[in-house]
Amino acid sequence: MISIISIDPSFGNCVGLYKALSLVDEVSTVFKQKDPKGFHKELPCVYGFDKIMESDHYFVVGAGAYVRLKLPKRKTTVILTDSYYLNNHKNIDLSGVRILCMPGLAKYGRYNKLYYMPFEYNEGIVKNNEFTIAHSPYSDIKKRQKGTEIITDVCNGYDLDIIADETWEDSIIRKSKAHIFIDQITERENGYIGELSKSGIEGMAVGCYTITSGIPVDGVIPAPPVVWADRNTLRRAIEGYDSDIADSQKQWVDTYLNYEFQSKYLL
Repeated sequence: MISIISIDPSFGNCVGLYKALSLVDEVSTVFKQKDPKGFHKELPCVYGFDKIMESDHYFVVGAGAYVRLKLPKRKTTVILTDSYYLNNHKNIDLSGVRILCMPGLAKYGRYNKLYYMPFEYNEGIVKNNEFTIAHSPYSDIKKRQKGTEIITDVCNGYDLDIIADETWEDSIIRKSKAHIFIDQITERENGYIGELSKSGIEGMAVGCYTITSGIPVDGVIPAPPVVWADRNTLRRAIEGYDSDIADSQKQWVDTYLNYEFQSKYLL
């Protein structure tokens, strides 16, 4: 038995994690709360950390959930994806646990593997007739974190689809119609640079030429072929749109983030 535990199902793409791990074992899920994007509709959910049952392996998604729990460290994998770890890493004891870490957070501590979220998209992809750029910050907080104001300014003159306040399913459908997807263009005061997030992975999976501000690094999985840009080079990156690069990005997702590959990679 494997247990997936998080604050809510949207963290770290718990849906993809569930689908990948379900290929190798029985999986239970326990969350503190539902999420507003509708991820909880995609998998069986139990709510309340007091509902956590004995398992052979616990996958805790997000340091914010881990610090609330007392789990046997030898059975625990912590997936670091969130701003809670970014802001509190100096005070979080992760000794004795296995760590999967999104590349942008790796410099803040040791990790066993870089973590890229499992995701498959098998629906048809039909792009808009008019050249479209998409960006999906979801909420006002995410707009500040992902540099939406910068993106909006630079994309002046383009057909820009800002995807906010949508369900997860509807957000992916809108992304699939765009030609370019801009994940984030950010640099925070403490030196963290936003890299490839769940939104960017989804952008690549639906055939978008995907741009983000963090430079990916190699791990067990080769670094994804994202297009790097900052606020000064974003316009140039957009003008350099290349469908072949978009194809290579989708191929990377199809090769390394499919559920069968990830079912082995995660354990």
